[in-house]
Formats: sequence, C-alpha cells, structure tokens
Amino acid sequence: MSIIRQLCGVWDATFHLVDFGDVTPVAHDLSGETFEWNGLTLNVPLLGDYQLHNAATALTAVSALRDRGWEISDDAVKTGLAKTRWPARFEVLGREPLFLLDGGHNPQCAEVVAENLTKYFGDEKLVFLTGVLSDKDYKAMIGSVLPHAEQFLCVTPDSPRALDALDLRDYLRGLGSPADAYEDIPSAVHAALQTGKPVLAFGSLYMAGDIRSAYYKEKKTAQRKFCMNARRMLTPEQRAEYSAELSRHLTNLPEVRDATHIFSYMAMQDEVDLSVFHEWAEQNGKVLSYPISMENGHMEAYTLGEEPVWNYGKYGIQEPNPDFSILRAPEDFDVILVPCVGFDEDGGRIGHGAGYYDRYIDRAPDACRVCIAFEAQRLEQVVEEDTDMPMDYVVTEKRVLQF
Repeated sequence: MSIIRQLCGVWDATFHLVDFGDVTPVAHDLSGETFEWNGLTLNVPLLGDYQLHNAATALTAVSALRDRGWEISDDAVKTGLAKTRWPARFEVLGREPLFLLDGGHNPQCAEVVAENLTKYFGDEKLVFLTGVLSDKDYKAMIGSVLPHAEQFLCVTPDSPRALDALDLRDYLRGLGSPADAYEDIPSAVHAALQTGKPVLAFGSLYMAGDIRSAYYKEKKTAQRKFCMNARRMLTPEQRAEYSAELSRHLTNLPEVRDATHIFSYMAMQDEVDLSVFHEWAEQNGKVLSYPISMENGHMEAYTLGEEPVWNYGKYGIQEPNPDFSILRAPEDFDVILVPCVGFDEDGGRIGHGAGYYDRYIDRAPDACRVCIAFEAQRLEQVVEEDTDMPMDYVVTEKRVLQF
C-alpha cells in the first residue's frame, strides 16, 4: 500500500482508499447481495461477502470519476451492478435442482467456498462434482469443504497436471466420504442432476467450461422434453381455442398495430397456430413474411407473391416457394413472431436447438421480438446460453408479458 501511495505522489495522481464501511449489507440469498451505499439500495447478482468488497471498490471508482466531472447517474450505477456477471465464482447455473459452479482451485478459494456454503446452506449438505490438479494442495481444499459434502462425483480435468478421477475417488473414500469416479464430465453432470439435490461443481478452472456446456445441454434436453410433452397433452380443441385467444392478444400489442412488416411463421406439429392472427394482419394491411430454413442453421424470410405458392421444408413446415416470393432483409421487419418449445417469466426462451431464430434475430436488432407459446409451455427458469436472444414480449392464451 505504501508503495502505491508513493507512486501516486510521483505521478501526481490522487490516491483513493476503499472504505468497506461505506457499504452496508441489507439482505442476501441465492439471487445476490443487497446493500446500501450513499443512500441507495443496490443489488449485485453475485454471491459471497467478498462481493460486497468488490462492489465497494467499483463504487469508490464511480465516486472518483464523478469528482472529475463524469456524469454517472444513480440509475446507471444500479443497472451496472445489477447486470454484473462473474462466471465460475460461486455462480448459479440453474435452480431445478440448484447447480453451482466455482472455479476455486487452491486452499484459500476453498475456504471462501466453505464460508459461502455455511452462509447460504447452513447445515444442508451438497453433492460435489470435483476435479483437481495433482500439483495443487487438494487435500487442504477437500478438508475445507468436506463437512458440507453428502457425496463426491470425481472427474479428471483436461490438463496434463490433473489428478486422475480414480485416485481422487480413492482418497475421498479413505476419508470416509462416499465418492465415485466418472469417465467424463457429461456423465458426471448427468449423475449429479439425477440426484435431485443441490450440486456444487468445484476444484479447477480447467473444467469450468466443460461443466457449463454439459450442464446446459443436459438441462435443455430435459426442458425440451417436458415442454413438448406438456404441449402434446393439449387436445386439438384446446389448441385451436388457445391459438385463437393468443392471436387476439397479439393484435392488441402496440408494436404489432403500428407495424408494417411482420415476420411470422406457419405452425408445425403442436405449435400455436396463428391463422386467426394472419387473417387479421392481412385485413389490416400488414405485410407478412415467413421463414425458409436453409443449410447450416441459416434462415431467410420471404413474402408470398400475389399468387401464394407453398413448399414443405425439411422439417415438414409449410414454407414460401422462393421462386414465387419476395426475399426480405432482416432490417425490414418491425416485429418478429418467434415460436418456442418453452419460456419463462423473465423473457427466457428455449427453441428446438438448431438456433435458426437466434441467428436471424441477431441480424434484426431493431425488431420487436415476440415469443409465442401456450401457457402449458412455461418453465420456472429457462437454461440460457450466451447465444440465446432475449425476448421483448411473451404472449400466451392467458397473458402478455413485457420485458
């Protein structure tokens, strides 16, 4: 600290010392830390007491910039903190069941993990998905978290320095803890989720990316299966009734009423049928376009010609014949209606997994994005990835959710 002060003097720079007492904890849960600072109540979606120290450091920088004339509003501070993300730092990947990911890989990190486990879980024990490097002090790491573990699922991180999963399993069993070894990370993630209990993946940053990918794939597969079964359970009469009601909700959206060009879709299998909406749109002078699925997850939109000519695409979906239709640019659209497999109440959407709509929406940043779904397709929390595009609305037969 003294060296930094001296250098500030040499460089004629102002030295700012963070006062952690400026931040007062208010509440905490698995959604983050709530605290007060300068009369503001703020929230950061990160877990652990040390994240308040990190927030205090960032807020000290905000104060210093304001003193130098920067205009940083309180709303900007609130939004910035609320959108903070720190992957693999006691990160909540999902909640059904709870699945945490922490890249801690030394005894100091393990001690902090243990503190967080006590803070958020008390005496409740978790399933640990664990892999470590052989040249780390993994025995001290295990010692810190062992009181919080119900069982260990052991994997081998992708590193030449990794401790083999079988050796880690044997060490843990020698401590009297239930432990099993898995051939690869996807198998261990599957086994962890099958327990239905809270899971903490912990031990090495080398495996954090693989765990995240395996978790998303596993959970999305389960969510798709649940939602498609729920949709399939609707009778044809219910689907027709709900589709018509949803279409009426859709016609009341101001963005839809003001739109000129609307990207819609033709329903497949048990999806919401937008025929009633299409009839309204044509009667009200809207220009409707429909998707054609191309190769490599690519999609384009076409407006039917004066004499509509349809084809059936590779998924059995009715598509405009491109030889008799007009190709539209993504920026032409005011509204894009997006079918889905499932949705949540925060604007999360899960599709069939090919990524057609996410890639297309990314090319139309100014269009209003409206997710179309039956209420039966609702999930508590959609497992989202960085490539998943957020929605502006979700419309079902029962309600309209705006984000």
